[in-house]
Amino acid sequence: MLILPMEQTFNIRRPPVVTFLLLLANVIVFLVTSSSDQEKLFAAAEAYESQQILGAELPLYQAYLKSQSAEARDGSKLDSVDELGEEDRFHLAIQLLTDREYAEYLERSADWFTLEQIDALEKKQRIVETYIDRLVYLRFGFIPADFSFLTLFSSQFLHGDMVHLIGNLIILVLIGLTVEQLLGSFNFLLFYLISGAIGAATYGLMHLGSPVTLVGASGAISGVMGMYAAAYGTRPIRFFYWIGVYFNYVRLPALLMLPVWVGKEMFDYFFTDSNVAYSAHAGGLVAGAALVLIGKSSFARIDTEVIENRDKDREYREELEYALQLIDRADFPAARGALQRLLESYPGDSRALYQLVQLEKAQPATKAYHLATFNYLKTVLPTGSLGSDTLGVVRDYWHCAAPGPRIGGQTLTKLINNLIAVGELDLAKTICESAQVHQLLDANALREVNSYRLEMQRSPGA
Repeated sequence: MLILPMEQTFNIRRPPVVTFLLLLANVIVFLVTSSSDQEKLFAAAEAYESQQILGAELPLYQAYLKSQSAEARDGSKLDSVDELGEEDRFHLAIQLLTDREYAEYLERSADWFTLEQIDALEKKQRIVETYIDRLVYLRFGFIPADFSFLTLFSSQFLHGDMVHLIGNLIILVLIGLTVEQLLGSFNFLLFYLISGAIGAATYGLMHLGSPVTLVGASGAISGVMGMYAAAYGTRPIRFFYWIGVYFNYVRLPALLMLPVWVGKEMFDYFFTDSNVAYSAHAGGLVAGAALVLIGKSSFARIDTEVIENRDKDREYREELEYALQLIDRADFPAARGALQRLLESYPGDSRALYQLVQLEKAQPATKAYHLATFNYLKTVLPTGSLGSDTLGVVRDYWHCAAPGPRIGGQTLTKLINNLIAVGELDLAKTICESAQVHQLLDANALREVNSYRLEMQRSPGA
């Protein structure tokens, strides 16, 4: 089951630098450490194989598996190491060298080992000290049985494999971009690290004394999800959910999802058999939400403008989509009313004005058509660019406006000059002739635009 908030926002004027730096740091650390650790693991496995330790140790590992009620795990039902292929021997050697729980079992059971087994385990211990104890993920990952304040933070930048890394970074991108802009870069980074540390500490409390190493950014990223929910508070936002093969969106108050997330993680912790650190996820979620809820009125104020702008954008899209649906259904009076209401809320919106022009074009002799076209041109001409939509509006208006075009003055002068500037000389000539016939420009203005048009026509680049 996967649940993700999807109320995204992004303001290029305030790029989420910390999110991108966290992505970069995780990738660089993974590439450097995984290469280093792989080399040490290969060297350790080769040394283990060359000293022929497996034959003496295999019965001990089988006994350990039986004590754990394990069934059909690697080596649990082998009669001889000769039954293993080269690749299987390599993976089993790595398992025997790195399994901390198995190492504790050996310490507890040392009294009944044979001399041959003791000798083999002494050789193995020298390999562990030479190679395994130097593995980055063991030195800087968080181990509940060997608590270290440093590893609460360093473990957040280590990952088990590429799939683990990519999965975490995808969620960080989807959510971190928004949360950083809501909280600001400093608070986002601070809360990210604290959430990850509290997530690791929660894992330590739930696995007190465990030698199993915790690595990964998922506790911190869960904290980002908690921050997200707390920042939006009771505002309804969209959530994407995926259960089995079914997925969909649901719109709910943001904070309502926090107990759902925490409950899901704790359910998975108690009722699923997995190496995923669900308890770290739950701890990170609660920590991230708590930090924002505690600090939002003082040291960690939420940039509500980001949320409000997103709300306005959504409202605008919904209103425009509703007007377009009315047009598709040929309910033109209702569509006209919807577009006019939209323009009251968003004056000068070119998309709404364009749709209104297309609507009024059905009655080219009405004042509404002339006014809609004028308002549209007055809005788009200052931008200096004439797209295909604008050129279409101009051609339609000068072709079918009845009893003739009525747009004149500075708006018409600016339109002609813009047409000339983009190379639409024929259309500019047509409008100049129409302006003269319908007396839309005074003599001086008409002379100036005609002079400019002829000059551009004679220039080599025209």
